[in-house]
Amino acid sequence: MALIDRTVAELIATICPNLSTSGASDIYIDIAAEDTDATFFGNYYNYAIALRAAHCYTIDVTRPNGDSGMITAKQEGKLQMSFLHNMNRLSRSDLLMTQYGQRLQALIRRLGPIASISSTDFNLNTGVFLEADEDYR
Repeated sequence: MALIDRTVAELIATICPNLSTSGASDIYIDIAAEDTDATFFGNYYNYAIALRAAHCYTIDVTRPNGDSGMITAKQEGKLQMSFLHNMNRLSRSDLLMTQYGQRLQALIRRLGPIASISSTDFNLNTGVFLEADEDYR
């Protein structure tokens, strides 16, 4: 059986057994489904939901007090922990905070569009699109 033929529950039981046995997996699946677009993920929709559910569960379990930001440093003596609070940039998405989120982000990148410029009206030297009657060389 292929990955795309698995149910969300089967995938969660394999990738995050703690969520599967927590009794809250249905709630996390519902939350993940709300944030996951079936059209974008296509055949990988169930996998994306499982990864997002495992990601959210892991954050909730490891941060029961609602701590925010990525952990950037830890120290054992005198217990110190530093967080990155600027989560505005895409590169600082909360998906980087768990292994499940990182796998989801890799899936998003793999399935996402690849942008390229293909036009004879684009000047590579200046990086400017030219009007039909212009010639900037």
